[in-house]
Amino acid sequence: MDETLEFIGFVLSGAAAVRRTQTEGVDVLVLDLGLEDCHGFEVLDRLQAEGSKTKVIVHSGHASPELAAHAKRKGAVAYVVKDGDAEALLSVIRSV
Repeated sequence: MDETLEFIGFVLSGAAAVRRTQTEGVDVLVLDLGLEDCHGFEVLDRLQAEGSKTKVIVHSGHASPELAAHAKRKGAVAYVVKDGDAEALLSVIRSV
């Protein structure tokens, strides 16, 4: 099994995130909820509406079971709290 991860970029807006998933064949999107132009849940809605195959991991500073459940209802495959543990995030990325 190939364990290589390729980082293809960083964007600040929801519109840019959606555009990148459409044009660059993104397998996994690590999505913050606080974006310049919208809430991260709006990105999940847009991706769902267009039938995107991109797997979305919500990466939030809020340790909230309610937000995690909401993210999963919106189509996220995982909800990871930002706590400085990069290895935990990488582990979730590799598992999806």
